[in-house]
Amino acid sequence: MDSPEKLKALVEERHIVEVSFSPAKDLDDQLKGLKHVRDVSRAGDKFRLYVEDASEVIPLLINFCRENNLKIVSINTLKPSLEDAFVKITGLSPEVMAIEKEHAKKVESLG
Repeated sequence: MDSPEKLKALVEERHIVEVSFSPAKDLDDQLKGLKHVRDVSRAGDKFRLYVEDASEVIPLLINFCRENNLKIVSINTLKPSLEDAFVKITGLSPEVMAIEKEHAKKVESLG
């Protein structure tokens, strides 16, 4: 147990690049293969790339788009959230977290 700020500091060495493409495709595995990308998760139509340095990954994403005939619809860099800290501390994958959140919403709506 600690303050939210200290928990988030545990994952500060990782940055998140959130990007969406057109046309939308299932690109998880291809994005995981990019240099400097440690992990990839999806949030709707956006991909979250967990990286050490966003400035190194953005040029790679531009080349990736050129090679795959894609356009970047949106791109943002994000600081790790409290949820990201929880994922790192517990070892749960972002995908498992998303499934758990959906399950909790369904249970809440029934209740």
